[in-house]
Amino acid sequence: MNSPATKPSSVRGPHLDRGDEIYAGLLYLRDAKDKITKGGALQVYKCLQTTCPRIRRRANANTAHTQYDPSQIQVTDSVKYEANTFVMFINGEKAIHAVTPRNKTPYSRRLVNIIAQDKHRSEMQSEINTIMRQRASEARREARAKQRERARRGSNKNRQKIAAGPVVKQDDV
Repeated sequence: MNSPATKPSSVRGPHLDRGDEIYAGLLYLRDAKDKITKGGALQVYKCLQTTCPRIRRRANANTAHTQYDPSQIQVTDSVKYEANTFVMFINGEKAIHAVTPRNKTPYSRRLVNIIAQDKHRSEMQSEINTIMRQRASEARREARAKQRERARRGSNKNRQKIAAGPVVKQDDV
């Protein structure tokens, strides 16, 4: 349960859950009297780039959530905060999600959070994430090398044209 909002605010911005979390399920239990409060929905995001820049992460992945810069991600789906609504997702490197800001309200955001954890998963996920970042870095390096090679070939063709001099047609002589 989240405490009532004393001012327009969100419980948590765009983030990934802990590394040892396998999946998460949210069962919303919105109070029947809470009919006008806006917000509290779950939003799902995707990165706008190959990799998403993080803005905060503590050293131990099991005690902190990875936070993301909202300007680097885009909302792909949303699940409204409504009574008897259940949503579930698999936690992973691309499972970026957030809660939309709620207006000032005397009502708590009521929900049941159902998760499965594996203490070894965070270590394995950390290794997988490292490999994925290395592959993305290698792909960027290869793309830059190809771009430099194309630019070099283009400048060589220009040099060859300049070295050969102007083309003179028989009619011009």
